[in-house]
Amino acid sequence: MKKIKFLLLGILSLCALVIITACSGISQSYADKINSQAEKKDYITYEEVMDKLGDEAIDITIAKSGVVVAVKGITSLEDLKKKIEEEDDKVEGIVITFALGNAIAAVYKKITEDDLKA
Repeated sequence: MKKIKFLLLGILSLCALVIITACSGISQSYADKINSQAEKKDYITYEEVMDKLGDEAIDITIAKSGVVVAVKGITSLEDLKKKIEEEDDKVEGIVITFALGNAIAAVYKKITEDDLKA
């Protein structure tokens, strides 16, 4: 009976992890969606992106033009810089480019110090 409980608990935990990951905007699929919408000139707005990314969105824009960077589990620019220094080539996330409040391009990639420049 204990084995069944542990198995069930493991399956539920895995399902919860998959659901949380799927809901996150920090993914290749969200970058693809932004790029697809931009190609159609049906832009996803700054507000929509910030809402989707939540606290993990690091805003490096001026007047909603520039970039927003997001890495899972990171909520501040200082923490992101520290993580890049510590783990260098292991920090992955999404970089979204904005022009006048519209998401015009996005890429899911390894984040570097260059991505954090306004």
